[in-house]
Amino acid sequence: MSGIHTPLKFAVLMDSNYLNEWQYKTIKELEDKGVAQLDLIIICKEINNNSSVEKENFSKNFIYRLWGKIFPPLLQANLDFREVFRNVNTLNLQVLRRGKYRHYFSEEDIKKVKVKNLDFILRFGLNIIEGDILNSSKFGIWSFHHGDERKYRGRPANFWEIYDNQDTVGGILQVLNEKLDSGIILERWSIKNKKTSVRKSYKELCLSGIVFPRKVCQKIIEGSIDIANLKPSKTQAKIKYLPNNFQMINFILKISINKVISYIERFYQDDWKVGVGKLDFKTILEGKIPQINNWYEVKGGFVADPFISRSNNNYFILAERYINKIKKGHLVRLDLSKGLDISNESELMNLNTHLSYPNIFKFESRNYLIPENKLSGSTKIYELDDDLKIKKIVNEIKKQLADPTVVFYKDMYWMFALEGFDNLVCWYTTNPLGKWKEHIANPLKIDISKSRPAGDFFFFKDSLYRPSMDCSKSYGEKIAINKVKILNTREYEEEFICYLNANSDWEYNQGVHNISFCEDYFVIDAKKRVFKNFFHE
Repeated sequence: MSGIHTPLKFAVLMDSNYLNEWQYKTIKELEDKGVAQLDLIIICKEINNNSSVEKENFSKNFIYRLWGKIFPPLLQANLDFREVFRNVNTLNLQVLRRGKYRHYFSEEDIKKVKVKNLDFILRFGLNIIEGDILNSSKFGIWSFHHGDERKYRGRPANFWEIYDNQDTVGGILQVLNEKLDSGIILERWSIKNKKTSVRKSYKELCLSGIVFPRKVCQKIIEGSIDIANLKPSKTQAKIKYLPNNFQMINFILKISINKVISYIERFYQDDWKVGVGKLDFKTILEGKIPQINNWYEVKGGFVADPFISRSNNNYFILAERYINKIKKGHLVRLDLSKGLDISNESELMNLNTHLSYPNIFKFESRNYLIPENKLSGSTKIYELDDDLKIKKIVNEIKKQLADPTVVFYKDMYWMFALEGFDNLVCWYTTNPLGKWKEHIANPLKIDISKSRPAGDFFFFKDSLYRPSMDCSKSYGEKIAINKVKILNTREYEEEFICYLNANSDWEYNQGVHNISFCEDYFVIDAKKRVFKNFFHE
């Protein structure tokens, strides 16, 4: 985009002298990545505050306010900006209240902001802002809304999602307009709803969203986003308000039941087995799993994360073999006959730390393995021999990554993996035995329903597809198939196509979470929940 200088220049808009931890980290993310520089802190003081608004409703929301005193937020606004940003100029402005929840600025104060020639303003305070202040910077005032505006507008953040028993909680970064939580959506993300604690869900949602202003700045600098032509959200969601006393009693009952359910779940665990069948991509893209010819299961643990490959005209399956007694997984190799019988389990790799997800890829006609071994502190690549047995370590990436998956696409090797809070990340290289470079757009997405890799990429009719896990309700509930629309060293975009669910007539019919392909065959895993004390004994 022509005329864009770097770093971008921004201000933060506050109504106190104190920042929250996630707000501070948002600013640091912008500055540390070199895409934006904090130029101004705007402190707003309300000069006609009508405290009777709060007093009027105090008795109606008494239990909610008492609950907040007993269980205060895990994220507190206790960082004095005068200490952490000593060298940043401040601008003190006065704001006026219009009605119960709207704030506006005088023309004189708006001019004080406009002369700063800011690229954008981050809002960390005030209620609904209206008037020309919304146009006082080049790209507007950006604001976080910790909720999915398509379902939840208003307040309190993350409360109603638990009240309504939602599996996920979402967040957006928006350019403000005068309509509540209905601005131009710049980014959105979602995480699993912690149904036993509003505080924990809110903390994780806030901290997972700190990367998005930085990501938007990168898009502005590269010219891949045109904010002026984006449309605002069309949400018609009902505006939520503080819960009344009756709703709070109901909420306390709901959260108590959730705690009991969570406790009972500790006595159960997932049991997985592996199945193999004839491959049909058309069926898969219709949201159906082709017929399974044979299953493979074990006692005293489970087998999961299967990957299929051919070497020396023989087919093999590499998988995780979990042992209940020691609560640790190692990698095994299984033989696959032409009749699709799975047999001859042998140990492939066993370390002091947990191993899983043995993803296989080829480079210069040789087979390589990149398993998950997060607890070791890094991600390693191993060369395999012709029988798919370990030869040696050939590379190491100093990152703790879950489910690393490699695909060769457009003359590059791309590694997709999960990092941190449901963060889909990518690394790339022309030589997987050499240096890998982190994708500038990391995290590519944060979405509990579609981030985590779930097996091999595949090509069908010249399009590339990425399987991912949907863990919204439970870990490994189902597989999402996503079509890759853009993949280069600057951008990534994918489109959800369909879900793959475990077939109801399977014995293990409560989830699938990994699928792999080789020529005419595919392998998949499936789960059921079992009581721990009687787990395969």
